[in-house]
Amino acid sequence: METLKLSTELTGLSEGGRFFKFCHNSYKEIGQYAALSEILDAWTNLNYRKLLSDVSNILLEAMNHLPRFEDFRMHLPKKIPDLLNIRPKDLKIEPYV
Repeated sequence: METLKLSTELTGLSEGGRFFKFCHNSYKEIGQYAALSEILDAWTNLNYRKLLSDVSNILLEAMNHLPRFEDFRMHLPKKIPDLLNIRPKDLKIEPYV
């Protein structure tokens, strides 16, 4: 089994902290770069299954102490399609035969 070292850097944060983006770098034991993973997420109220409108100061303070990526962006867009630079499209559903 191989051991990996994983780094976490904050690459973006929306105003108010609702949306955030992380970059994880994976390195092999000898320090050789292995993989990159980018994660875009949002704080969610699990009881209501909705995005939080206000993020607590405790969470914002914790986020502000994370290492930041070299091209960190403080203001991510406020809408998910703008964050991902995509436009949602409806599926064309084929009838089941």
